[in-house]
Order: sequence, then C-alpha cells, then structure tokens
Amino acid sequence: MVNINNFSNSQYRKFCTLEGSEYIASEFALRNILRVIKKNRIEKVLEIGVGIGTISGSIIKFSQDENLNISVTGTEANEFCLKQIPINLKDLILQLKLYPDLSKIPDSELFDIIIVDGSEKNLNKVQCLIKPNGIILIEGDRSDQVKIIKKIFKSSKFVHLISLTKNGDYSVKNSDNYQGGLKIIYTDPSNAHLIYWFSSKIKTKIKYILRKL
Repeated sequence: MVNINNFSNSQYRKFCTLEGSEYIASEFALRNILRVIKKNRIEKVLEIGVGIGTISGSIIKFSQDENLNISVTGTEANEFCLKQIPINLKDLILQLKLYPDLSKIPDSELFDIIIVDGSEKNLNKVQCLIKPNGIILIEGDRSDQVKIIKKIFKSSKFVHLISLTKNGDYSVKNSDNYQGGLKIIYTDPSNAHLIYWFSSKIKTKIKYILRKL
C-alpha cells in the first residue's frame, strides 16, 4: 500500500527540479488530491490545465503503484507545456488522454473528479462532463473560477482545505509561506460527502485560528 504522504513528497520534489516548475501545484494540494481520489474510489479524472504534468503524472503513477485502474484525461494548449509533458512523464504519457481545451472533449466522456489547475474559456462545460455526485477540485486561488462553478452547481457544498505546514527548502515556493491549499466543490453531495465537507469546514476553521497564534 502506497503511503500518500511519502509518495506526494517524492513526486513534488521531483517536479520541483524540472523546467517550468514555478507554477506547479503545492505539495499539500497534491497530497490531498490523491487522498480524495483514494477515499472516493475514483475511476475517471479530468485535469483542466495539465501544465508540466505534476498532478496528472502523479495520479497515473499512484494508480500504477496501487494497482488501480484510474483513467486520466487532461487539457493543455500551452506550447511549452506540451513539449515538457512527454519529457516529464516518459512512459506514463501513454496513459494520459490530452485535449487542447474542454470544447474538444466529447460529451459522452463523464468524470468522477474534475481538477481545475489552469484557465479555461469553456469552463461552463464542466456541467456536461461531471458524473452525478461528482467532485471538482480547484488548485490555487482561482476565485473567479470558483464563482463560476458555484453558480453552475447551485446545490453544491464548498470547502477550502488549508495547510499549517510552510513550503520546504526544496520547494520552488517561498519557504516563509504556507503550502497552497485545495478547494473542494461537491457538485451533488452524497451523505458521505456531506459528512466529510462538514468535518473539513471545522478543521479549516481551527487551522485559521492556529495560524494567527
């Protein structure tokens, strides 16, 4: 069984050394994305904005190491990133289905989780691509995208997970700053989702208090 803390740390350290790593997901976000995937037994993932491959590559490798069968699809149009993805993922690239943007993904493709990690002019299409009880994860701030998604899914539940750990000296981020958080939107929350959402809201509130001490 893969230790998610150790795995995400190893993956994050690896991607920190690669060209274009200035904008990769935080270690905290990567770890919690994998936790959500494992906890909810996710089978199909879509990442909007693959970048240099940190999240998608880590999910594919995690799926292999855990003997899971997770299908990973992504969007990316940036020329630099499109050159770096196959370099960084190596053989794992064969398991990544890549599109230039959401408009090119067939409506017949439905995903358990959609990860928003980049800009997307066709963001409204997520409502056609998410399965019932689907989860949307948003890495980084992206407040405008959060507003759009919450407007689409009016009955959704939102929580912002935050970290009490600052960036390590191996990180490309400022070591004086806390590791970036992860926003979770339960588009059509099940009872299990509601329980996790409520407990996460309490944990986040406590962490904000602890940060001020």
